[in-house]
Amino acid sequence: MIKFYFTVISAALLSACAGLSITPITVEQVQNAHQPGSEIEGYIVYQPMLVAEIGEKTICVSRAANGECEKFTLACGIGELKSLPDYSKPYLLKSSSGFGKAGVEINIEDGWKLTSLKDNSDNTGFLDVLAAIGGVELSSITPSFESGKGCSMAGIYRVSLENNVMKLKPLLQYYKP
Repeated sequence: MIKFYFTVISAALLSACAGLSITPITVEQVQNAHQPGSEIEGYIVYQPMLVAEIGEKTICVSRAANGECEKFTLACGIGELKSLPDYSKPYLLKSSSGFGKAGVEINIEDGWKLTSLKDNSDNTGFLDVLAAIGGVELSSITPSFESGKGCSMAGIYRVSLENNVMKLKPLLQYYKP
């Protein structure tokens, strides 16, 4: 009889453990998340993608003695990096509290971006993706500028790192010859 009680109490304690799960889900599951009978419970976040805008910029090529610009020229340059949701890569965050407090703290920014979490278990692999993406430098990319024709690469690009080489994938191009 004691063995029976021990088994029941052990099972109850194990099932009552607090924690956080991060699970990839499909785009279809996201679209049906608010439908009656949906089995999706938790927070939906997306993997971030870095984007940069390339466009024409006016730069100073010569300055007067007082420091004011005397001569300007157009150049093709990269703007500031922005983080946007990659809607093709959704994740479901689900916390469970068991009998006590969950001990889970989730911070979601802009309604889609997981910025930090605190949990006693080790589910931080997803945050490693955020950290890796956050350290991207664009100094090695130099878009071309065709004099008199404008910036042939003008547009918005997805920035990625492949085999330690920075790649730009066009999302929206502005240039029209």
